[in-house]
Amino acid sequence: MGGLAALAQLVSSTVGSCEVEPAAKQLRELAERRRLINLGYLCQQLGHDRLRPLGSIMAKLKETITPFMEESMVVSENELDNMRCERLINQVRDLILSPDLTPAQRKYRLHKLSKRTGYSVPELKDFYHASLIEGENEQAMTIAQLREQYGDQITEWVAHGWFPRGRTTLLHAEGGTGKTLWAYDFIFHLVTGTDWEGFPVLGEKKVLIIQSDESPADLLQNLEARGFDPDCENLRIKTRWDVSYIPQLYEECKEWQPDFILIDSLSSISAKSCISENDKEYARPVLELVDVAKQTNCHIMLIHHSSRMHGQSRGSTAIPAAVSQVLSIKRVSENIDDTRRHITFTKSRSRRPAKYEIVLNPETKSWTLEGEVNREDTEAPLKERVIEFLRTHPGERYTRFELSELLYVNENTLQTA
Repeated sequence: MGGLAALAQLVSSTVGSCEVEPAAKQLRELAERRRLINLGYLCQQLGHDRLRPLGSIMAKLKETITPFMEESMVVSENELDNMRCERLINQVRDLILSPDLTPAQRKYRLHKLSKRTGYSVPELKDFYHASLIEGENEQAMTIAQLREQYGDQITEWVAHGWFPRGRTTLLHAEGGTGKTLWAYDFIFHLVTGTDWEGFPVLGEKKVLIIQSDESPADLLQNLEARGFDPDCENLRIKTRWDVSYIPQLYEECKEWQPDFILIDSLSSISAKSCISENDKEYARPVLELVDVAKQTNCHIMLIHHSSRMHGQSRGSTAIPAAVSQVLSIKRVSENIDDTRRHITFTKSRSRRPAKYEIVLNPETKSWTLEGEVNREDTEAPLKERVIEFLRTHPGERYTRFELSELLYVNENTLQTA
């Protein structure tokens, strides 16, 4: 076969292990130069294509050149994968959050991106929603470091004790219980800047009502019966809305800056989603609304229906898990003429759980707070109640006035304790 001379020639022309890295870099550089030449040919072809709009040509060039420019600066495969992942997430985010796209256009663009990338539309959305929780794994801190970082933060309230800023509430009840009327009554106090049954509002608030569950005629009748001023500048209303328009809602919030948004109901705004409310995917729009509340520093309340069997919010457990607090309203008795209701904080990240008795005035559509029901620690020493409350709300500061409102005691009594 040629003898030792032929074998020696083969060995001398083979890359040794010590030269693998330089050879790989040289091969990569040659490949990038070849891609660059092909891009030049592409530019020529597109430039001579007079049937294609110039905007489409520029978009095609950007789509082709951007990955090339990014990947040419990357050495490791991990860095390359990370950059591709980030680019894909940005593409999905731009489509989902764009206020300039209609729901049909957004869906079309997502399917187009799906075909181009090989990922299904649900997978693309999974990438985007996974990116929303980045940064949630905070580095462990000492108490001193925690105080240094968060010690100056306090809870801001739209309505003290009920609706903190930047948070979300799920209000659920069975049909005919009066949950919407209770929400209207509270909104009346928000837009007029008057306290609700002793809970401070502290100034007039801007409120947006998204009402797609009851007819516009019923909505108008209920608002007029409650005494809303037709010329009120602090109240705006939508009678048609869908979860597909969350990007547009975000833009409106940035412009008008509402303090409180009521959405009635979760079922009606999700009716066209074709996803069962028992599926965890049903809670995805809720997560997006949670993000809107955080970004705009307003409070968003979603009205939902209760399950007749269990008395909990209907549908997937991912729905109440996504929001900051959960309120439920139930009848006190089976008597249909009994206007008493129990409203309960079953979950809250800003205050303790509690149950209150409220009574509806059918003539004025207003509600009266009768007091707290079945308070187990009423007899406990006040000092112990204060300590327990502060222990369950670490990292938050309260004035004496705020504590007196939350614990339902006189301010002077609290100071003495």
